[in-house]
Amino acid sequence: MRINVNIPVRLSVDLDAIEHRPADLDAALAAAMARALRRSSAATARAGDPSAIVVHDPTFAWRGANLRSVSADTRQNTEARLARVIQRSARTQTTTPPTGTTATSTSLRRRPWRGWQTLTSINFHAKVGDYLAYVDDSIHSHRADYATLYADYEEQSKWVSLWVVRVDRPYRLSDLSAELSARGTELSRLRTGREDAFWVLSASERDRQRVIQFDSDNLVAGATPDLSGNSRYLRAYGGEVYLMPGAQVIFTLMVLPTITLETYARQGTPVDVEVRNRDLEFLVYQDGFREALRVSWPDFIAAMGDETTTLHISPLEVTAPVLPPTLELLAGNRDLLPPAGPLAYRKRDLFLLKQDTLDTLPEAVRTAVAPLTNPATLALVPDSRWGRWQAGWRGALLSATFALSEDQQFAINHRTHAETVANAIVDLLGHYPDDSLDQITWWSRLDALYTGNFGAYAGAGGVRTMFDLVMGTLEAREGGRWFNALLDKMAATRGDAALHFIQAATASLRYNAHARISQMRADYNAATRTALANRYFPDSGAMWLHQDADQRVARNGVVADAYADYATHARVRHLVEARRAQFDAALETAANQLLADIMAGRVAQDFSNDQFANEAINRAAAAIHLTNDDFDTVNQITSLRVTAIELAVDRGIERYNVTFNVVQKIEGEASWTDIPGTSRTTSELDFEWLLFGWQLGRMGERFEKVGLVIGGIAVIAVAWEAGIIGVLVEAAGGAGTVLTSIVISEILYLATAKHYSLEGFVMAAIDGYLFALTFRFAGIGGRAIALRIGRATMPQIVGGWVAERLFVGVVGGSLGGGAVVFSHGLADTLLRNGPGPSLGQYVHGMTMGAVFGLFGEFVIGPALQGAFRVGGQTVLNTAEDAIRMIRESGVSPARYAAEISEALSAIRQRLATFLEESSVQTIIDGLRERMATLGEGLSAGAIGRRFEFAMFRRVFELADIGMGSVETDGLERLLSTTEAGAARMSQEELLAFLNRVVLDKGRARQLLNALGRLTDERASALIGGGQLDGLASSSNLLHHLTTGDVNRIWDVLAGPSFRLSAADCDAFLGRLAHFNDAQQISALEMLRRPEQLVTPEGIAQALEKGGLDVGVGEGLDRLYGALESAAADTLMRAIPSADAPGYLRWLGAQRQEIVNQLAQDGYLEPLASAPHALDFIGRNGFDSFRALTGAHGPFGTTIAEAVAGFDAFAGALRAFSQDQQDLAVATLLRAGNRVPPDALLYVLQQHLTLDAELQRALDNVYVERSGMTVQEFQRLTGARFDAALRGLYRDDLPFWSELGHAEAIIRHDDVMEMLRQRANRTPFRTFVGRYPGHESAAIDALGRLLARVHALSGGNLQRFEMSELIQALQSATARGPTPIAEIDQIAADIGQAGFPTRTVGSGPRATTFPAAAEEARAYVRLLGDNVTPAQAQTMLTLPADVNVAKVEVAGEGERGPDVLLTTDTGQTIGRESVATRIPTVDRADPLGSLQRNLNSASLSHKIDEYAAGGIYARRGGIRWLRREIDVRIDPSVDGFSYDALLAQMQADGSLAPFLDRVIRDNAGWTNISQIRFYNSQGAMIHAWTP
Repeated sequence: MRINVNIPVRLSVDLDAIEHRPADLDAALAAAMARALRRSSAATARAGDPSAIVVHDPTFAWRGANLRSVSADTRQNTEARLARVIQRSARTQTTTPPTGTTATSTSLRRRPWRGWQTLTSINFHAKVGDYLAYVDDSIHSHRADYATLYADYEEQSKWVSLWVVRVDRPYRLSDLSAELSARGTELSRLRTGREDAFWVLSASERDRQRVIQFDSDNLVAGATPDLSGNSRYLRAYGGEVYLMPGAQVIFTLMVLPTITLETYARQGTPVDVEVRNRDLEFLVYQDGFREALRVSWPDFIAAMGDETTTLHISPLEVTAPVLPPTLELLAGNRDLLPPAGPLAYRKRDLFLLKQDTLDTLPEAVRTAVAPLTNPATLALVPDSRWGRWQAGWRGALLSATFALSEDQQFAINHRTHAETVANAIVDLLGHYPDDSLDQITWWSRLDALYTGNFGAYAGAGGVRTMFDLVMGTLEAREGGRWFNALLDKMAATRGDAALHFIQAATASLRYNAHARISQMRADYNAATRTALANRYFPDSGAMWLHQDADQRVARNGVVADAYADYATHARVRHLVEARRAQFDAALETAANQLLADIMAGRVAQDFSNDQFANEAINRAAAAIHLTNDDFDTVNQITSLRVTAIELAVDRGIERYNVTFNVVQKIEGEASWTDIPGTSRTTSELDFEWLLFGWQLGRMGERFEKVGLVIGGIAVIAVAWEAGIIGVLVEAAGGAGTVLTSIVISEILYLATAKHYSLEGFVMAAIDGYLFALTFRFAGIGGRAIALRIGRATMPQIVGGWVAERLFVGVVGGSLGGGAVVFSHGLADTLLRNGPGPSLGQYVHGMTMGAVFGLFGEFVIGPALQGAFRVGGQTVLNTAEDAIRMIRESGVSPARYAAEISEALSAIRQRLATFLEESSVQTIIDGLRERMATLGEGLSAGAIGRRFEFAMFRRVFELADIGMGSVETDGLERLLSTTEAGAARMSQEELLAFLNRVVLDKGRARQLLNALGRLTDERASALIGGGQLDGLASSSNLLHHLTTGDVNRIWDVLAGPSFRLSAADCDAFLGRLAHFNDAQQISALEMLRRPEQLVTPEGIAQALEKGGLDVGVGEGLDRLYGALESAAADTLMRAIPSADAPGYLRWLGAQRQEIVNQLAQDGYLEPLASAPHALDFIGRNGFDSFRALTGAHGPFGTTIAEAVAGFDAFAGALRAFSQDQQDLAVATLLRAGNRVPPDALLYVLQQHLTLDAELQRALDNVYVERSGMTVQEFQRLTGARFDAALRGLYRDDLPFWSELGHAEAIIRHDDVMEMLRQRANRTPFRTFVGRYPGHESAAIDALGRLLARVHALSGGNLQRFEMSELIQALQSATARGPTPIAEIDQIAADIGQAGFPTRTVGSGPRATTFPAAAEEARAYVRLLGDNVTPAQAQTMLTLPADVNVAKVEVAGEGERGPDVLLTTDTGQTIGRESVATRIPTVDRADPLGSLQRNLNSASLSHKIDEYAAGGIYARRGGIRWLRREIDVRIDPSVDGFSYDALLAQMQADGSLAPFLDRVIRDNAGWTNISQIRFYNSQGAMIHAWTP
């Protein structure tokens, strides 16, 4: 029950309280609300869960003498604030349980139905035309033309309703429009089918001014606020406009009479006519045609003019005066054009069918429209079309859609050009020259046509190419003469023209698979393979040089190994092995000594890089007395290694791509050495040209062409532009020799004996200068350097970034500072073999000039570069000098720390390329401490030592993470924020944070990178918000900040969903990480929307349960617009994954007010897991659904139970046809229906038609048995119960009640069908009465038997004598009623294979019962004549030696014999059954008693009846073929059974003689053909024949 509680509140306030004491006003109102709600709690409690209470928006009325002094803005703000107080108070009150109770409700908490308030409502007059023009402009659609539709009303004045509405929560403009229009339409009380409402919702001042212009009453200007400032409440996102709380909009609505086509005209039956395109020019606007199809009308007609297009003719007869534009619009909206593809021109026009119009139409069109006009219209004057059409006039709306495929468009646009190219080809083919030189020109011209017109590649899918068009033109010309002539020419050549022709043909759409072109392509490829010098095998990666299998080069094989000419040989000088180690050591010693001499000032010369290396080599050579005799001349061989061969097909042309690299070896060596950096891939033609060049001895030139570097293995291609011409060495004994024969490459080879290079020299020198003997000399292999650097000069080698910067920075800085501890220690080490200082002492001993020189080469930030760039004689020896210089540069301590950290990171990375990690760490630690000392000095003064030594030390430890410029910016933001006091952390807290960050270098780098990518304001907000620790531990958030869209992730982090909570945002992003980028972006963009309502939990749940798309997103908006966030989150968690996408998309398709209503009524949660119910609502609407799922309805006592039950029911219904589903629902919707849904389903599952008769029968069932359960119903009706329902519970209910055992009867359709015959009812009652206590079992057995008989009777039980069947089963003999098991055995006998309808005998004498039903009837009649089932089967077995034409069974009480078989010759076989009935058996002589009975009664009596005077003979007309008797020996009356005795006699062979004597004792036995004897069970024990 819904209860409405109205709470009137009256507040008496003055202006001062409103403006200056709003808190007091709020408190007073909250207290009043609390009191009122407590008083109404008793009433609201009866409505159920208090959290289900909906608090509606309050309405306000202002009164008082000083009301004018309260401004509109003050009123608006006050009302908004008081409304929030009311909402908050109501929710607080309803969610607080009364004293002594516990709040246990789990119902969903609903949002207020509306998030908007109407501030002003007025009505004014406006002209219809002006207002509808405003409507049309607001719709922004070319289809909107209401002004034309209502042209007759243009000057009429109508009422316009206007509301000024303020929103109190975020709204999509489209959602608000839907809600306001629904409410406005409701209040307008439209007359359905007679009136329509036209509305506009606007939030702009421009639209307000327009409304003011068409306001005839001049009310709008004074009643509406200026909307110029409304823009601050508007947000544009994703193509939609959002309104933020506080936004004001103007909603206008006008009600007009409904106008349809029938208002003015009557539409006839449309007609479609196929018309040639050229004949439709009267309908075409050629500029529009060209714009839509990108094809001109003349070109289109030239190509497709004779093809047809469907002209749709919609006839009209005017019934009321109307303007033609209005009629055309109405007719067009009624008779919509069919959908068309992207390339389509759709044109329609309205024609008045007067005579001059018909005269201008093409004949085909005129023929079609002429019958549609009338004489009055034909007689109209030409200008009649433009005025108002009058009643009785006839017209027609003619429509046509011209559609093109992309292929057709291409063909039309290029048709003329294709003709031109084809003409040029024909001209060439017609003038083929005889002269061979002229032929070269001819082929060149043909190839130019190909390359200039055909293009290289295929067009879009299904679109022809220019090749297609040209070849199609040639093929159509002169019966294909020129087409075939061109193919003949192309098949005879293998030149470029053939190549380009084949490629164009392969890329074409229609000629790619042409037989002749396919053959041409195959021939070309075969000829190309034959013409190649080598044979290539892509599968194995091998090749046969010269197409010779004996010259096979396997994958990774060297061509020179298969064919020696494919190599180049060079004579090079080679240091003998015995001198290599000696020269290596001497070179290292000479370089170190030279550097020591420079430092000590013993060498006055200023060395360049190449001069330094030259001097070191000279000293080493002199030291070991190197001479020409120390070198051998060797042969160096260079060849190619083939690593891969791939087959490539380029537009039909097969090519082989060969991948190879350069290899070298010294003659005599077994293995080849691969030269790094020389691998390349070329075509087989280029590869063969390379080998051909080698073969001609053009090795150098060929290598230059392929861009390879050829040289000795030790060559470092360095041009010593003014370098060493010779090396002067001191010979032993003082004799000097000039080694003029050694070229620089040979000298350098000495340096590479242990993989030393010139770069290694310089590095070793720097190692010696900076790090002395404790550093490992890390040389770089000479061969690798040679091939990597190429022909670089010595300064470029030495100018490698690491070496150059270290050398220039440290050496220049240190020498510029003067002689210091550092250089003294180094000199002591080099000159006196002293122990030297440690690495840490080296760094500490460097002058500040050296330190700054080093940092000056690595610092990237421009602010410090000027200060750090020192050199020459600049002296910078103390920390004070450095501090002064930094301060003068204007760099802040924060920036200083950030840039120094970046420089340390860069130095670390460079040092790590040639130093061991322990050495690098030692140097960095020393440099870090030196620079931190400067930081400590910088922090003095105005900053007040904010940054202390320990903090700087930690900051510089960040250098280990590898900082770049972005990380540098991030570090500066971190430090400067604290420095400026913006962060909520003390100096100690920042230091502790830095200590934690340093522990994880990778995370630290991410953190600094993230801060570096944020703006200063954002970083300050994050740090100032206490989120630094959270950010540092947020791996997912850091990942998005460092790799994704920073603006997007910041909007999400800073928005209402997370409010700068890094931990919460990180957890959400972690849930997103499992999804692809597109889904993650969709989720973030949804959260990014301005003040949207959907929570991160809701979005994550949607993602995890099917993903996000537009429909799901709209569903989330609806859900969270109707429920409080926590309630919506709970619901999203509970929705099954399989149901979530469908549910949300369904919600998204509903209006917000509908979803709100569902939430209010308790349907929103149950529907979340009821997909079939949603489908039902979509087809049948909410009203039917609500009627079926109300509380205490057919599906449950609560809404949740009802929806779940209905969903299962609706799901089960889907297995049936729509008609059956509709009938089932209609049954349940009937007033007073008592039929349960499950019973209806059960009926449908039995494949019954749920018509009115069956509905009435079901009603009778549940009226009669109103307490029946569905299970009882199913037992009652059985497997097949159409007849039961239509019979038992239709008309014969009293009879069934009187008969009893209805449940058992209606389980069997056949029993009921039998009982419909009233003659069968009495014997049936007698039959059932013979089984007291087992009536149902007996009925079931009878039903099973009748089902078999029913099947044999062709579905008509009345062909049987049912009374006879029942009588047979009653067995009114001494044996008593037939046992139930025997009844089932009878049914089984009838149903067994081969009985009835057994065939006996073979050939012409094969005999079969006339019909299965006849044998069944005969069988049943025998059973009623005291014959057992087994005995009856024997008696009905047909003889094999005759053909039986007729079978007759006498039955009980009728003249025998019991069975008469009439043959096709008219003769008769008689079979008579008899059972012994012996009163008393002499136990001493039981056989005597049996013999006496047979001779005096049973057997003798039957023999007599067959005798000449017997009753069988008196039947007349019988020609006996055989006379047979069947004797069953039953137990005696006194209970003696002969079965055991007979079985013993049968076993010992005495039975047959005994029975033979008995038979022969009877007179007349000679007339009997056969006597069969049975035991009491009906088993035959003996068959006697004469």
